[in-house]
Amino acid sequence: MEKNNEVLDFGYCGEVCRSGFSPTCRAEARPTPDGLAVLRILRWMLALLLGMAFTQTALAAESAGKILSFTGDVQLLHGTEKRLPEKHGDLYSGDTIVTGAGRVQIRFADGTLLSLYNDTKFAVDDYHYGHGNGDRAHFSLLSGLMHTLTGMIDKHNYKLTTRMATLGVRGTEYSVQLDKTLHVSVDQGQVSLANAGGSVLVGAGQSLIISGPNVMPPPREGGKINLGGRGPGAGRGGPPGGSGAGRPGMGGSGAGAGGSPPPPPPGTAKL
Repeated sequence: MEKNNEVLDFGYCGEVCRSGFSPTCRAEARPTPDGLAVLRILRWMLALLLGMAFTQTALAAESAGKILSFTGDVQLLHGTEKRLPEKHGDLYSGDTIVTGAGRVQIRFADGTLLSLYNDTKFAVDDYHYGHGNGDRAHFSLLSGLMHTLTGMIDKHNYKLTTRMATLGVRGTEYSVQLDKTLHVSVDQGQVSLANAGGSVLVGAGQSLIISGPNVMPPPREGGKINLGGRGPGAGRGGPPGGSGAGRPGMGGSGAGAGGSPPPPPPGTAKL
């Protein structure tokens, strides 16, 4: 092609095309063997990138669990997005559950049951179940009170992070309250706690109160968290008079004598 006394070589047909894209020149323009190889590589790379994008999108949309029930002020946050909970609605990795004067019960995909009480902020940092070696349950309790019964997830891949310590589990039902201190009490199994002050195992019937991220006291017998109340002094021991004050998340009555842990929410076996 000749334009403004310049000659442009398009390099396909091996000749200088002086009359623009003539039919003859276009017909002769064929990719070389090296060009075909490059095109194949580019197509393969494009297919790979599209597949990876699809996989990441699918994982991002994977349901981590469902809301069994809730009452009062409960919100779900995901980045800048805010949404209200729905019964049997899905939760996803990256969601943060915030309660004001409200409570919520959640069942995760592996069967883990979780109850969050008033004035609690809990994050589902990274949860995947059903992917073999990729299974993991990483949570954060930022503030408030929770009670949980762990499910089928590999306990080596379970982690609850707080600003005072990191918790792991060994087939466990336990409660955690986080305000000015971190209070952990265990009903079944064992909970491991670690921070800059060391690490300990808390067994069934034991509890632990941590006052800072550099302090790790030994566990003590008793000291069960009171799931019936929130506010100053709540959670520092069993309920008075040997009676519980509320099932997890529902605020009803009748937890059982001696402050025994609330049973799983009714109807969860069918879900």
